[in-house]
Amino acid sequence: MKTNILFLFLVFQFLSPSSHAQPPSDVTHILFINSTNQDMPWYKSVELGLRTELTKRSFSYELFVENIDVNRFDEVNQKQLMKDYLKQKYKNKHIDIIVTQSPSAATLLSSIR
Repeated sequence: MKTNILFLFLVFQFLSPSSHAQPPSDVTHILFINSTNQDMPWYKSVELGLRTELTKRSFSYELFVENIDVNRFDEVNQKQLMKDYLKQKYKNKHIDIIVTQSPSAATLLSSIR
């Protein structure tokens, strides 16, 4: 339940107007954040499932995928590095929807303004 509330909070945070956001377009920008190794079979199935469902939709979208990989690195340091990286990378990109596959990724996103 807490994860769902956190996820909704994050979606609204990224949907709120920002001075750095690009103007809205006809394309929905979706950011998928994985907190583990991208080569794990179950992660691959989650990403494939997301892509499969998105292709069934009638809207145009662009999917961005990020892997923060906190399991193989020091989680505290890795989260800070990824936080800085994501802020810089997406500072001029309007993200409409954020999907996370774990509480670690959701927690990381909640700390980014």
